[in-house]
Amino acid sequence: MRSAVFVSLVIFTWFAVGANAEAQRPEDSPWERPLETCWTFDAPAMSSVPLASDNVSTVFLPQTPARIIALSLLSGDTFWTVETSGSIISPPLPNGSKVVVYSTVLNEDGSSSYRSAAIDSLSGVSLSGFPLNGERVTDTEPFGTGLLMLIGTDVLRLADETGIRWERVFSEVGLSGISRSGPHVFAWSEKGHVILIDGDTGSAVLRFILPSIPSGAFAVRGEKMYAGSSAGTVFSVDRRDGEIGWSSRTGGTIDALEAEEDGVLAISRDNFVYFLADGNGSRIWKRRLSGRIIGSTKVGNTSHAFLAYGSNDVVVLNTLDGKPVNSYRIESADYFSGAPVYAGGYLLVPFDSGLAALAPKGLCKKKKDGQ
Repeated sequence: MRSAVFVSLVIFTWFAVGANAEAQRPEDSPWERPLETCWTFDAPAMSSVPLASDNVSTVFLPQTPARIIALSLLSGDTFWTVETSGSIISPPLPNGSKVVVYSTVLNEDGSSSYRSAAIDSLSGVSLSGFPLNGERVTDTEPFGTGLLMLIGTDVLRLADETGIRWERVFSEVGLSGISRSGPHVFAWSEKGHVILIDGDTGSAVLRFILPSIPSGAFAVRGEKMYAGSSAGTVFSVDRRDGEIGWSSRTGGTIDALEAEEDGVLAISRDNFVYFLADGNGSRIWKRRLSGRIIGSTKVGNTSHAFLAYGSNDVVVLNTLDGKPVNSYRIESADYFSGAPVYAGGYLLVPFDSGLAALAPKGLCKKKKDGQ
């Protein structure tokens, strides 16, 4: 009897959510219209380091191993090219009239030296640089215009182009990784210990323990946090006391989480995207893509664009019901080299031999000559 009631409840919940999603679904989202290429930029030395944009006029494109190219967001024309002092390790970080880049150089003794550099966004002229100590750096993560550095298993440092902003010691758990979600910094251990850290001061705000190894995927919305695990589980965590509310299992390591109004979007290494209900973690929908998902970006209130291995198609899903609402093939791409970026109304898609800027038909601001 209990099983029958449970099945009925699940069916009712699915029907109610599905019907509600259809009712709320926008009828005229621009990203559900046919897409077109506004411009492309040929770049045979594409890097796996994410690109960035100031969201106004410029795209900053990292190249392997030590070059930054600044492109016009409007047309894809080149503004300038700069060689950095070492291999680029973080996305370019726009900061007003400058962009900050972090790189590393391998020393003769096998150790690595880290360095920051500030570049004028308009001219490409180097403005300043600062050497960062590189002893036993085990993980890095961009934060604002700075670089978080995990040194060994217990020292966390935030540095920028002017020097070290703060440094804190967390010796009680043996840290193995760091990540961020918006203004929030997370450090964790392979035993499941997680520390929520104030990014401005480096002070510990909250400590909690997950039942399995964190994957490094975290998201925050209001008083609720979400954490992903290497075992494929998503946990909801109360931001006030660290208490775990619900858990929901997927089929692979959780690579990314994004908190939405009614739930959390989860990217799993089982090649599925999941949308989990905020209240109890129940699965509202799941959608399989062509292969392991490289990344996604939000392009509208209810639209996300996804890139995956095994395909050169950009796929747009509606997050209310998980249904594909658009697909666009990059014919010149053999594979995608990184996550997409949404900037200035364009969807920027990095692939093995260049970059493409897409938009709904009729919304390209200016097409590059010959396109």
